[in-house]
Amino acid sequence: LYVDPQQQFSIKYPSNWLVFDDESCGSEVCFSDSYNWTAQLFVVDYGEQEYTGLSDSEITDTIVTFEQEWCDNATADETGYTCDDFELISSQSGVLDSGEPYYLVTYTDTRQYDLAPGTEHPITTQLLEIHDGSNVWTAYFEVDTNSWDAFEDILIESIGSFKLIKAGESSNTNVIPTPTEPNIVTITGTASIFPNKIEWTSDNQSA
Repeated sequence: LYVDPQQQFSIKYPSNWLVFDDESCGSEVCFSDSYNWTAQLFVVDYGEQEYTGLSDSEITDTIVTFEQEWCDNATADETGYTCDDFELISSQSGVLDSGEPYYLVTYTDTRQYDLAPGTEHPITTQLLEIHDGSNVWTAYFEVDTNSWDAFEDILIESIGSFKLIKAGESSNTNVIPTPTEPNIVTITGTASIFPNKIEWTSDNQSA
């Protein structure tokens, strides 16, 4: 379990993954399975965001639009890769038991990295955005789509463990049960997320 040094959030990650929480990360903290990653997890503090008066569906649309524009505008100089073929897979919203609204979005895209020009990398991303008042925190899990099967359990447990720490709350009381195994072959279906637990269902399996 990683606990933010400022006691703002905690998140579970594999103990054998690399951890970066300095300038090389570019976010609050980054985790990856290797330096030449196949899967990575990172947490972003987007600060104050103006969502007042928007419905959950409008907020979800705003999140999806932001992610698609990020892909469309990605350049080798700015982001280290170009990005195409953005496709929304699923989205949902709700309220955690702790009271914060959440938004869960899954999408795919295709990237060409500056260090490997001409080679296309299909990427699947699942993000969990949590609103603490007007402050927005987002955990991202990115994985090479071809390696989804090898990392799906890690994704579910890590994203499901993402938790904002309230003032005066102990960070070591976050007990994380074994997640329900997803009944999917690819990232097709509907996810239901609760504090420390994600359950997956799917009626549409594909190879």
